[in-house]
Amino acid sequence: MLYCPRCQILCKKGESRCPSCGSKKLRPVQPTDPILLLTASKQECARITTAFQDAEIPCTVRWPGSGGLMNLLGGTNRTADGRIFVPFSAISQCRRILQSIGALKAEDEKDSLSGRTGGSKGKEEPPVPMSRGKRTAVRIFSVILFIFLVWAVVNLADDLTDCIRNMLQITY
Repeated sequence: MLYCPRCQILCKKGESRCPSCGSKKLRPVQPTDPILLLTASKQECARITTAFQDAEIPCTVRWPGSGGLMNLLGGTNRTADGRIFVPFSAISQCRRILQSIGALKAEDEKDSLSGRTGGSKGKEEPPVPMSRGKRTAVRIFSVILFIFLVWAVVNLADDLTDCIRNMLQITY
């Protein structure tokens, strides 16, 4: 199996890119590599991590957006699902524990233990990489659209200030 160090997920044999981020920097997995096991709600994360701690399996739960400015201003997102990471060497033991506590169903087993999130409603196809020419064309179009948008905002702001200036002028 190959491992994406950026996403920390396992990739199937034969895949040349990470199915999550598209990175080509896949490498063979090491026993101590943290692996994204599954994504679960706050209550489910607590139940799963307790079961792992009872079995003395090291695990960490990461919440999306942790440590950002928005969390400092608005607090943590209470509706976000946590991502549970375990060492690669403990994957088979984690599978048995998840099955014994009822957190892993048969149809979710393959997806969650290969790094995809558990509980998905449908099979998602991996993104098809764009050709270099198409990517360049999209970037050029985006730059032109951005320049047009800036031009439009500047012109509208100029027209608005002229209108306000004309309304406030008092002729004697």
